[in-house]
Amino acid sequence: MSHCLIVELSEEPIDIDERVTAYEFEDDDDIQYAADYVQDLDEYGRTYEEAVEDFLGELGDVVTYDKGDNSITFNDIEKYFEEDFNKVKDMVANVTMEKFINGSWVYDLKNHICDRFGTYIYHTGECSYPLAEFIRDYARNGSKFYIGGICDYHC
Repeated sequence: MSHCLIVELSEEPIDIDERVTAYEFEDDDDIQYAADYVQDLDEYGRTYEEAVEDFLGELGDVVTYDKGDNSITFNDIEKYFEEDFNKVKDMVANVTMEKFINGSWVYDLKNHICDRFGTYIYHTGECSYPLAEFIRDYARNGSKFYIGGICDYHC
């Protein structure tokens, strides 16, 4: 399968010594649903900076990054959902009973709504959410979040 990120985000700055590590996910049911295992970045041969760049690349123009305080500010959350929204509209508009019954069509539809095997957000020590779910529930244009620990998981 593949390797994905778990990114810790908080409304308050996170001290380097307080960042989440793979150990915290041993009993996290949200992550265990998707992950075969969770590991710290160095165990996977990646640096923190590389992981931040990958995360920012996934978000694109949806956020602005402030390297000085290691934070992101959401500036266009609709843009994050635009492509998947259009795909879902097209899929539903063209669905037949045969497609609707087909498990792979349903799987594709669900993944365009919320990818359960992509980046997860560990939000301020509470819960882990797929990225799209986190954005829907917590992000608003102008919302600022500080990046904490980042782990790798295999799915």
